[in-house]
Amino acid sequence: MEEMTRSSHPAPDTTSHDDGAGRGQIQVQTQLGNDLDKPPQEKTAHTPSQAGVSKVEAFNKVLYHSGKSGKILLITLVVSIVTTFVNGFIADSFIPDNWRWGLGMFAIMVPVLLIPAIWTLYGMQRKAAKFGMVSMGDSGNVRRHGEEANGGMSYVKLAWTGIIEIDLAGLIFLGMAFSLILLPFTLAESANGGWSNPSMIAMLVIGFVILGLFVLFETLIAPKPIMTKRIMVNKAFLAALIVDVFNQMASATRNNYFSSYIYIIKDWSNYVWTVFLGTTTLCLCLFSPIGGLLHAKFHRYKTLMVVGAVLKLIGYAILMTSDNRSTESTGALVVSQILLGTGALTVIGARVGSQASVPHEDMATVIANLSLWSTLGSSVGYAVASAIWTEKMLPYMQEECPSDTPESTLQTIYGSIKDLRKKYAWDDPIRQGAIRAYTRTNGLIFITATVLAAIPVIFSLMMPDYYLGKQQNAVTNTGLDGEPVQVPQRKVSDSGSGVWSLVKRTYRKEQ
Repeated sequence: MEEMTRSSHPAPDTTSHDDGAGRGQIQVQTQLGNDLDKPPQEKTAHTPSQAGVSKVEAFNKVLYHSGKSGKILLITLVVSIVTTFVNGFIADSFIPDNWRWGLGMFAIMVPVLLIPAIWTLYGMQRKAAKFGMVSMGDSGNVRRHGEEANGGMSYVKLAWTGIIEIDLAGLIFLGMAFSLILLPFTLAESANGGWSNPSMIAMLVIGFVILGLFVLFETLIAPKPIMTKRIMVNKAFLAALIVDVFNQMASATRNNYFSSYIYIIKDWSNYVWTVFLGTTTLCLCLFSPIGGLLHAKFHRYKTLMVVGAVLKLIGYAILMTSDNRSTESTGALVVSQILLGTGALTVIGARVGSQASVPHEDMATVIANLSLWSTLGSSVGYAVASAIWTEKMLPYMQEECPSDTPESTLQTIYGSIKDLRKKYAWDDPIRQGAIRAYTRTNGLIFITATVLAAIPVIFSLMMPDYYLGKQQNAVTNTGLDGEPVQVPQRKVSDSGSGVWSLVKRTYRKEQ
């Protein structure tokens, strides 16, 4: 999915950590993770680029995402809509003049503006403790059980409990496995011997071995495995998980170089370019509440889920031309951005269906697993796009640019879209040759994304169509007060034995 969709997942480690730490501490820690990233970024990140990242940039990303994962829960619909249009002005200042103070101001202003909120949360905790009460700023353990960590050993015990709760060892195994498996897709092209390089083979072998160890650890050793056995055999959850994972994978494949592609093939201002890129995010924000209202009105989610998946598939398909190149048509690009925003309907359906399929005590696990595996799906998508780009882009540039273009020039424009856009006019043969190379490379990327996007359509059809009433879930059918809730039975108007009757009954199944 798109970045906005990925951000809608709550981070599992943050939600678990909140049980032990108060809301004020969580705010401070997550903001610190964001701010530690900004000073190095001022020196390394000025413009969009399709080139690889340095070790410093990779470290920056680790710091940034550590902080970001705790703050994504604070993103609101209004903020997302407004920033779509405001971002264009910000980008217009960043890109031409390398406005380093922009990041510096952000790193200074955000913590300062957060001080009132953090001060309020800490103040609530102190005042509540003074009167022997529990406040909303306290940790989850204090709010639910009245347990508060006091003293060194208590904090050690709290830390150990947190490690067990989030299955830290399992997450480390999983992270190492996927990192080693996916890295060769990006590194193979530049390595001596390509895929036959011993380092590439070693990373793949070790990655799959660690993945096997992860499965054994989760099955035999983990005190609290990432996925319990009853969730692993839950058909509704598995269908929703596949929908979410391949949605994210397709989005990541398409998104990885999409901004660079538009930056080169369109002679737009930085403001127009930025607003265009934010169109899908804006549509996601608009279609999400619409989907929620339709769920509340009709008490069903499956049809909307299928419609969203089909429209998103069409959104990917219209990015391609008949000769397997990516389109340069402004109309097709805009329509695609809007249709991809309808993917919100599929995401909502996957969340609702998966959460309705389990009792309340398993809901947090379901939410965390959707977040975890869909994020890994994004990583796979980025790796696939990187593999296509690194293998095809430079050779296509060599074919499409004038034959007398120096190799050093090709290497320069391959590694920096800023140089390609700034140093070569729109009608320059090198610029036009590069555009043709971009359309060929992105054509392959968009074909891959389209194939991946077809899978959510299939598995959306396999989802049960639970009735969305006052019950907490479709397993216990009890309300918030624990009392049974009467769920209306769907009227079956066609009980024939033909193929169409069978299809209708299968589609409308509620279990």
